[in-house]
Parts: sequence; structure tokens; C-alpha cells
Amino acid sequence: MLIIPSGNNFRCQIEQGKQLYMGLKKLGRTTEFIRFPDEFHGLSRTGQPKHRIERLQHILRWFDRYLK
Repeated sequence: MLIIPSGNNFRCQIEQGKQLYMGLKKLGRTTEFIRFPDEFHGLSRTGQPKHRIERLQHILRWFDRYLK
């Protein structure tokens, strides 16, 4: 599972993403945690353009690696 939280997300606290990540790691699942500390909940729509591009690159890399 690819987890991409935003540090300034007041709807879904970053701590929830960290807990999910740690739980999956303890279960031996493939997971990755990529944090965008200065972004809000709407990163994919209203985030800084460079972060929106970086986020999409991470998703495409993940898909390329695990969905082929």
C-alpha cells in the first residue's frame, strides 16, 4: 500500500497514516510512506504544482512496480 499523507491535513491527521504504515509493516506487507509536510487535504487538486507532479510520479512508479 502506498500511503501519501499531507502534513497540514486537518481532516486526516498524519498520525493516522503513520499508524497504518506501522501496522502494515508489522504484518510484513509491502508498504511505502511518502509525506508532503506543507500540504493540505486537497494536495491532488490545490497543492503546489511541484508537489502535485511529485505525488503523481510516486503513484505511477508504484503502479509500474506492483501492477504489471
